[in-house]
Amino acid sequence: MNEKLRRQVERLEKELARSKAALEVMGKASALLEMISEGAD
Repeated sequence: MNEKLRRQVERLEKELARSKAALEVMGKASALLEMISEGAD
């Protein structure tokens, strides 16, 4: 694999990892909000 392509793949992997982390955080936040709103009844 040439150098340019390898750098591109590395960058994409980092971006993907960041996106996955962000999705996880949003999922936890929404679960937490659901718990809070259910407890408010």
